[in-house]
Amino acid sequence: MRLICSFILIIFVFCSFAQTQDNIKFYHYTTKNGLSSNSVRCLYQDKKGFIWIGTDDGGLNRFDGISFIKYTNQEDNLQSISNNQIFAIAEDQQGFLWFATGEGLNRFDPKSSVFKRFYHENENPKSLNTNKITALFVDSENTLWIGTSMGLHKYDRDNEEFVNYYSGMKIQNQRPDKEINAIIEDQRGNLWIGTWWGGLKKFNKKEGKFTDFYADPSDANSIRNNNVASLFLDNQNILWVGNYLGGIRKFDIQTEKFIPFTDREKKADVMGICADKTGKIWYSRKGVGIIHPNTNTFQFFDFDKYNLSGINSGSCFPVLCDKTGIIWVGSDQGISLYDVNRERFSSTLRAINNDHSKVEVLYFDNEQNSLWLGTSENGLYKYDLKTEKVKHFKTDKSPNDRFFQIQALYVNKNNQLWIGTSNGIGVLDLKTEKFVKTFLNNPAMPTLANHVYGNGEFMWLANDNVDNVRIFDVLHEKEYTFTRSGSVVLPSQRISKIMNDNDSNLWVGTHEGLAKYNYASNQIKNFCHIPSDTTSLSNNYILSVFKDSNKNIWVGTQNGLNRYNAKTANFERVKQNYAFASQYILDIKEDQHQNLWLFTNKGVSKFNPGSGLVRNYDEDDGLFFGWNVVTANDGLFYCTGRNEGYYAFHPDSIKDNPVIPPVHITRFLLFNKEVQVSSKKHKTPLVADISETQEITLKYDQSYMSFEFVALNYTHPEKNRFAYTMKGFDKDWYYTDASHLSATYTNLNPGSYTFHVKASNNDGVWNEQGREIKIVILPPFWKTKFAYFIYFLIIVSLIYLLRNYVLNQYKLRTKIEIDQMKLNFFGNISHEFRTPLTLIAGPLDYLLEHQSDTDRIKEHKYLTLMKRNVDRLLHLINKVLDIKNLDSGFRNVYLKNGDIIQFIISLAESFNFKAEQKNIRFNVLMHQTNFETWFDPDVLDKIISNLLSNAFKFTPERGAITIEAIVFKHGTETWEKEKELSLVLSASDFIKLKVKDNGIGIPAEQKEKIFERFFQSDNHPGLSGGSGIGLALVKELIDLVGGKINVESSLGVGSCFTAWIPIGKHLAESKGNTSFVIQDESKLKLSENPPSINQNHYQDEVSKTDESAEKPLILIIEDNLDMGLFVADMLQNNFQLLEANNGKSGFELAMEHIPDLIISDIMMPDMDGLKMCKLIKSNERTNHIPIILLTALSTEEYQVEGLYAGADDYIMKPFNSKNLQLRVINIIKSRQLMREKFSLVDFIANPSLAKSLDNEFINKIRGIVEKHIDDSDFDPQQFADEVGMSRTQFYRKVKAITNQTVNDFIFSVRINMSIKLLLTENMNISETAYAVGFKTPDHFSKVFRAHMGVPPSKYVEQKKGL
Repeated sequence: MRLICSFILIIFVFCSFAQTQDNIKFYHYTTKNGLSSNSVRCLYQDKKGFIWIGTDDGGLNRFDGISFIKYTNQEDNLQSISNNQIFAIAEDQQGFLWFATGEGLNRFDPKSSVFKRFYHENENPKSLNTNKITALFVDSENTLWIGTSMGLHKYDRDNEEFVNYYSGMKIQNQRPDKEINAIIEDQRGNLWIGTWWGGLKKFNKKEGKFTDFYADPSDANSIRNNNVASLFLDNQNILWVGNYLGGIRKFDIQTEKFIPFTDREKKADVMGICADKTGKIWYSRKGVGIIHPNTNTFQFFDFDKYNLSGINSGSCFPVLCDKTGIIWVGSDQGISLYDVNRERFSSTLRAINNDHSKVEVLYFDNEQNSLWLGTSENGLYKYDLKTEKVKHFKTDKSPNDRFFQIQALYVNKNNQLWIGTSNGIGVLDLKTEKFVKTFLNNPAMPTLANHVYGNGEFMWLANDNVDNVRIFDVLHEKEYTFTRSGSVVLPSQRISKIMNDNDSNLWVGTHEGLAKYNYASNQIKNFCHIPSDTTSLSNNYILSVFKDSNKNIWVGTQNGLNRYNAKTANFERVKQNYAFASQYILDIKEDQHQNLWLFTNKGVSKFNPGSGLVRNYDEDDGLFFGWNVVTANDGLFYCTGRNEGYYAFHPDSIKDNPVIPPVHITRFLLFNKEVQVSSKKHKTPLVADISETQEITLKYDQSYMSFEFVALNYTHPEKNRFAYTMKGFDKDWYYTDASHLSATYTNLNPGSYTFHVKASNNDGVWNEQGREIKIVILPPFWKTKFAYFIYFLIIVSLIYLLRNYVLNQYKLRTKIEIDQMKLNFFGNISHEFRTPLTLIAGPLDYLLEHQSDTDRIKEHKYLTLMKRNVDRLLHLINKVLDIKNLDSGFRNVYLKNGDIIQFIISLAESFNFKAEQKNIRFNVLMHQTNFETWFDPDVLDKIISNLLSNAFKFTPERGAITIEAIVFKHGTETWEKEKELSLVLSASDFIKLKVKDNGIGIPAEQKEKIFERFFQSDNHPGLSGGSGIGLALVKELIDLVGGKINVESSLGVGSCFTAWIPIGKHLAESKGNTSFVIQDESKLKLSENPPSINQNHYQDEVSKTDESAEKPLILIIEDNLDMGLFVADMLQNNFQLLEANNGKSGFELAMEHIPDLIISDIMMPDMDGLKMCKLIKSNERTNHIPIILLTALSTEEYQVEGLYAGADDYIMKPFNSKNLQLRVINIIKSRQLMREKFSLVDFIANPSLAKSLDNEFINKIRGIVEKHIDDSDFDPQQFADEVGMSRTQFYRKVKAITNQTVNDFIFSVRINMSIKLLLTENMNISETAYAVGFKTPDHFSKVFRAHMGVPPSKYVEQKKGL
């Protein structure tokens, strides 16, 4: 019977996915990978870790995990291997490798890379008795034993002769039993020998006697025939014997009897045997077999040509377990490799009996210790971990079947399982196993019953075509609804993840961003990716949200991992710092060690946020991750598989590969050619193979070299990492991977170097010792000691001859430099004089010209301006006189009694206006409130004024400047410490001054020069130059009173000047060159600050300017406050004004307000006038604005540069005010006349006429109107938005070029388009009116008549009549 949701309950045992042939994965190496032949006869791993492969017809191979090096017989080279058929390999304690071939015995010297051959010699009884060598073994005494087709031999190392034991071997059943297949040694020193036809033999080395063990048909435990192909002695002293066509047997070495053993394959060809690190016996057969010795159970892995991950052949020969536990199997189809470390997750894969359905979603019920599995097509499963039983709720795939395409599972607090599917929701009571609620799919009503997804306790409708998004909290049975509009709106209707942070917040991940919804306050905050903001999300597509044990919120996206910063409410993009398996973060979990496990579309990454350690696991580790992960209370992870089944593993069980890989240098190249070992015929820098070399000596012209290296880690060798450096040349390590196993160095200078390379395995375990090799590059003859002695003699001779010439040149050069410094000085002073002169001459001109009508207020204003600039000129001249007086020795120090602290404060307050002007934070820090003492006010004034002027000059807007002062009393402990620190020699009181700024700083190489006279830094191209004597004067005044000054500065950080200045009446008693004079006069007072000018004086008025504004708008850009005030005052009656104090802010104001004219200085901070002019002329919004440049740079060269930058006029300082006014008026009038002239011309009908104004801009905006030609609602605001300007900016631009309003321009385009339609398309007036965007034909006719002078019908008659 079918209920609302029918099911069939099936109970069966839940079996683990055992490690059978299906999931043990073999990796293959064949000739396609570089192997010389697919027919593999023998395998061996040498002491260094290289794998040697002997083939049947392709010679010898050495494998390092990445590439094969081949050794083959070369007929013309007697030092090559003697034959390409290799039967056996051995290595002795001297490091020689021995190879048994079909044509002689070979010894390989790794140092020289040379083979030595040993053959049978007919006349030499101490030679080998045959050339067919079949077996090799080096015993515990380092004796080499050789098995041939004619018996056993021992190698006499001292005499290089052989002892033949042929006579001791018998003949069995008329067949020779002397052909040896295998040799092995037991703990007593006896050799055990496997032969063809001769069975198993024991050889007593001391007695030289053989003991035979033949097949015994009456003994079921003996070998099944006398063809013993392979032998292996395990750690239990059991000898495993492999028969050809006889399977595998066990032999007890102690009792010398065969052990009862049930061999499941009695006729298997066992050609190789070994044991892995767990003690399991591996042997070759028609595939590979594994024996578990403790249980005597077998596993078989047969060749299956359809299983690409299985054993690669049915004819297997040698089997090798290397030092790391990897199994190597040779066959007639190459090599098969099994590495348990590569399959870390294979053993964790689980399946449900033979059901290969794809598991879509998991839920772990910790209370019942049960795992729920929802599949895509085969219903629901419950696995009880205690009983290891499974209940299957099978699907019939009907429309009402609640188990079809399960996508969400959760057990609520009422012990009910909520099941979200593509067909609605079912609620299963776990006690009764009956459904208590169902929500059927109803396409007409988009509710939670439609296509349902979920994670954890949340389920939601996956439909972006509905108006409401509904989220159901299964745990609390609470529903949340989000609409498309209102105050609580998600970034997208498509939800991908939901997480409750237990702080009243739901974190909702969507396809277009992340939402943080506080359900207590019903407030929402949305986050999205902003390309220009690195603190925003790395991507908008949210895949996972997770809260770790430290309460960090982690967000996984399609493009990286993000960590939420609750204090700043922004994100840290973790992907920029770490290389995860993929940046596509599907899910995030945390283990018991606070490691984050990031489940991605390309594998899993274990990430420790504290240490930054990352481990990546992917398909090569046996992990084919799906998309869903759940965690049990015991720390186990359960995750869906990509194709079928699921994985169950504890994070602690996933171990890193502990193998520290040996590192070797494999090749050495000069000029991209491999260097061979030196020989008598061919000399090279290598006296031994590069792998054995510790030092190389090269000639000076052999400095282009390359090293190739390798790390012997065979577990995912492609993931090995390398780092190399050349000590003596490189400062850091260079990192690379297995795709680039070389390092190249060119043009190394003669000297000694050490090349050092280190490597890590696939899991990042490093061999820090690595491999080093010393490189000595000899110098050429002309750089030897003898050559340098000759050079010394020549130089000494030349010095004497050139001495007089150098002295004369020095005098001449010194004179030229002094003259040049004077020229520079007076040039700079002249430039400094020009601006004050302009501000004196200009007001004078104005006062003389308007003497009768100048009111007293303006007169006082101009006279104040003139007085201030006269004082400035006087100050510049006084600087020069002070320097002169100091040089001449006429400068005395006049001590006056006063409050030095208040004096400094009054000096500092005079800079408040400048601080406000530049928006600089100016701090005055005094450690004492008052301090009465004797000091020279003039000296202190000049020191502080110059230091503060320098700070304000090189500190940008919104910067900070601090002046700090502290007095140290003579004899105090602090005075002693500070005196020692400052190195001040005076024994009087002293004051410590600090002037600190965060300006542009001073380059390190220029710090020693800044106190030199006339020195000017070339590090401040945007700032106008000074006289170059201010800091020099400070230094000399401080030296005059016996003080010290120091400067600390960093580029981009700022500068700090610290001065220690002696004070007090005791100075007059000091002995020295300085004359101190005591005066009884009052302290000086500083002049008041000039009135400030609001640079945005007209800001509010201009912002209100609309399309009816009458006065032209002029932008004045001038960094000199007085000059800006003077020009503004001159123009304010006839024009609207904007003011800026540098090129950067001036450009921004021009972009915002589109003025009719710009007047600008050239030399300004932040951005000079030339650069600003180029920007104005290259911008579409402002390229029509005329520019007048004002400057003190008077040469023709500077004028050309200004005009080239796009300036319309160039006026030199000092200038006549009337001259400036006339030039401004003429430019404004000429532009107005041009607009009026062309306003009468139809730009639209004749666009070529606009070329002289702005053809490109006209064409652009005409195209926009034509695009909206039939849109009657197209208005100026929409027009300005499409152009990318504000309405006011757009109006001023159009008006400046066409003398039309924006509405007039739109109508002009519409009317011209209507003329075309009326004349060429034969449309009537009504059709034309609607086609060109008029709402009624009457309105069209009125506008047409206004533009063309006649109604449209009359116009058509006139044109067609013509």
